[in-house]
Amino acid sequence: MQISKELAGFSGAKADDLRKAIGKKNRAAMAALKPEFVEGCRASGTKPEVIEFLWTTNEKSADYSFNRSHAACYALIGYRTAWLKANYPAEYMAALISSVMSTKDKVPFFVARCEEMGIEILPPDVNLSDHEFTVGASSSNGLVGNIRFGLDAVKGVGYQAVEAIKRARAEGGEFTSLWDFCERVDNRAVNKKAIEALIKCGALGSTGASRKGMMAVLEQAQAAGQQIQQDAQIGQGSIFDLQEPGDSARAAAAPGAGLARPVHPPISGDEYEQAELLAVEKESIGLFISAHPLKPLREALRRRVDLPAGRRSPSAATRTG
Repeated sequence: MQISKELAGFSGAKADDLRKAIGKKNRAAMAALKPEFVEGCRASGTKPEVIEFLWTTNEKSADYSFNRSHAACYALIGYRTAWLKANYPAEYMAALISSVMSTKDKVPFFVARCEEMGIEILPPDVNLSDHEFTVGASSSNGLVGNIRFGLDAVKGVGYQAVEAIKRARAEGGEFTSLWDFCERVDNRAVNKKAIEALIKCGALGSTGASRKGMMAVLEQAQAAGQQIQQDAQIGQGSIFDLQEPGDSARAAAAPGAGLARPVHPPISGDEYEQAELLAVEKESIGLFISAHPLKPLREALRRRVDLPAGRRSPSAATRTG
C-alpha cells in the first residue's frame, strides 16, 4: 500500500483496493488498477523496469501471499507447540484432543497418533475421568505416560451430566456398582441414554461388573435410584435411618443387618463377544479403545502400503495447488 501511494500516487482508499484485490486473488480488479498504477509510477519518475518488477511482484503475491505479522505469530505458536510436544508429549496431546472433542472425527485421529507416540489412552471412568482428557501419573507400558478419556467426549453425556457425576463422586467417594451410581447421581442430569453410553464405553468398568450384565439390569437400577432420590426429596426415609451414630457397626454385625440397605439382584458376569463389545464401544465414543479389529494386522498392512490413508502424496498436493 505504501509503494502504491508513494510511487503510483494512489490515495489511501485506492491503495487499500489494490491490497484487497491482491489478497483475494481478484485478477479482474487487479487488471482494472494496473493502467493507473503504471501511469502513476511513470509520473513519479520510476524506471520502466522497476514498474514492471513491482507489478509482477503484485501478481506473484496474488498467487500466494501471507501477512508478515500473521506469519510471525504462527511461527511463534509453531515453536511453542513443537517444544511442548517434545518435552511434555502426554500433556500436549491431552490438551490437543480436548480442544477437538466437538469434532468427533478428529478425536480418533489424534488418539491413533498418541498410540504411535507410545502414549497409552485409557478408557473413560466415572471414578477417575474429568470433563476433558487428563494425564495420568504413569503408564503401564513404561513409556511417556497415559491419557484418561474425557467424559465430555462420550456421546449423549453432556456437561451437566459430568458435573453431576463429579459432584456425587466428591460427596460420597467412588462408585462401587451400577446400583450405587444410579442411587447417588442426580437422575435429572444423567438420564438412561447417558448411562447406557457410559456402560457401553467402559466408564463403569471400575465397578467390576461386565458391560452386558449392567445393560441387563440398567432399567431396574435406574428405577431403584429414582425411587431413592424421590423419597429423599420428600423426606421419606427408612427406619434404619434412625440409628444413632455408632450403631452402624453393631447393626452390620447383627442378624438381618442386610435389611438396612436395599438388596439388589446380582449383575451377571456374562460379557459381549469381542466384536459386539467393540461395536458398542465405538457407538458410544466414536472409536475402538480397548482393542481394534485391525490391530493384529497393523504391521502386515504397513509393509504392504506406500502411504497411509491420512496423508497425501507430494504429487497430489501439487495437483491441488
